[in-house]
Amino acid sequence: MNAYDQLSLALETDAPSRTLPRLLSIANTVDAPILAKWVRLELGGYLASNPAMTEDDVVPEYRAVAGTWRDDFGRMFVLRPDQADLSFVNELRLREGIAELEALATAAGPLSIRHGDFAALLKRNLDIDVSTFEFEPRSVAQVISNVRMHALDSVCEYRDAISAIPVDSSPGPSNEILQLKPGVYGISLDLKALWRRVFKGRG
Repeated sequence: MNAYDQLSLALETDAPSRTLPRLLSIANTVDAPILAKWVRLELGGYLASNPAMTEDDVVPEYRAVAGTWRDDFGRMFVLRPDQADLSFVNELRLREGIAELEALATAAGPLSIRHGDFAALLKRNLDIDVSTFEFEPRSVAQVISNVRMHALDSVCEYRDAISAIPVDSSPGPSNEILQLKPGVYGISLDLKALWRRVFKGRG
């Protein structure tokens, strides 16, 4: 089994938090800077505290989870039938690093995140007062699955180069990963564009 087969098998079967550090080291070995940056973002999170995150980076769509907004009294925000084009407001793109996502996916009940930026957009553009976004752990499990699929698709582009790495000297986990600390931060008109901007940059 060559290095590519070993890596692919690991990505398919192991938790991404265990396999992505190895993928980062291999990406550096085969000179794949775009892949290496993506791995750093997934490990450290799409956060301002992650040096890999720049003003031009956007939290990927595959990190979106569906849920509901609630106000401080627990009342749910429900779109009217004539607001179908605003359905994207009931999605949130998770910024947390992959290890935190794996922990969230094991939660026993609904998860909630307070996000002032999104709440401010709803208030300013729809005059809706909400403060908390609630979603299910199974949605996080799907995000993790999406990360896994993206990793598998990405390594396919470097199959020949990875296969050429001697198995007995194939790079192990990179020490630099220890420096990336995951954290939690986590319409019509141009509101959808505004919504996208919230996911851009070092949030």
